[in-house]
Amino acid sequence: MASSFINDFFPQNILRRYFPRQAKIQPLRKIHFHLRNIYIVPTAAGMGLVGVVLLCLIAAINFQNSLVYMVCFWLGSLLVVNILYTFRNLAGLKLELNGVESCHAGENILVRLRASSDRPKELIYVGWKGIDLALFDLQEPFSLDIAVTYPAPERGRLSPERMDIFTRYPTGLSIAWAYATMDIDAIIYPAPLEMKQISPASQAGEQLDHGPGIEGGVNDFSGLRSYQPGDSLKRIHWAKYASTGKLHSKVFVDYPSHDCWLVWEELAGGTVEQRLSHLSAKILELDAKQESFGLRIPGKVIQPGNGERHRVACLTALALFPA
Repeated sequence: MASSFINDFFPQNILRRYFPRQAKIQPLRKIHFHLRNIYIVPTAAGMGLVGVVLLCLIAAINFQNSLVYMVCFWLGSLLVVNILYTFRNLAGLKLELNGVESCHAGENILVRLRASSDRPKELIYVGWKGIDLALFDLQEPFSLDIAVTYPAPERGRLSPERMDIFTRYPTGLSIAWAYATMDIDAIIYPAPLEMKQISPASQAGEQLDHGPGIEGGVNDFSGLRSYQPGDSLKRIHWAKYASTGKLHSKVFVDYPSHDCWLVWEELAGGTVEQRLSHLSAKILELDAKQESFGLRIPGKVIQPGNGERHRVACLTALALFPA
């Protein structure tokens, strides 16, 4: 493939030696490709054409044949013009980081990019060699959303290596490429694996329907009392008024409830990573049931809650837990 040819032709140590600024470039959210950060070399087919041109030149010199001279110069000009068009196809392109979707360990993060330019582009590859490459064209309105993936084998923070972007348009005789060091910072959650050897975290029962009630509640009907100025009309017991002629208001109470807690100290058995995977599975289970839960691990306490933001906060705390 073209990418492997690039690696063979320009090894990493040569790039660092002759292009030190390329090796020290800072991660960016938006990159503009131009003359100073685009490289171009002939492909295998291009090198073969160069060999043909040299053979034609030798034959023309030996036999003094003007027709062979013409073919030689025509092929040479074709190679030069092709290099210009290949470079032009990549020059002027802008690549912007649109967002990163986190994942669990063992899955792939999704990197969203936006490619834009002020003129059409054809047959451009972007991504990571041997992992995932996206092929795209740019037509009017000269902007396109692209998604590529990158493997996340372990939990924690993940900053992938620089991306490759290259093209062999229009003839495949030369390849123009550049490096895109994007500011990608993904959070990798622990793999959700419920371990049988680990005892479940403490979880209190459902809402209690006994015990002392908390006055001024809104959930459970407690009784009636005489109407007092300021009481809501919605709480007036009209049936009682119809039978007695006196206004009475409904009284509601709330009973204390015990939220579900996922507690690190109450887990028995398993390694640190196994406990984190167990808690990750429990978080997903409770979130799917839309139950309120809290998380208590060493150095971090997250109060009970529910919803997507609460789930992400709990999984992030597990992902960044010290090894």
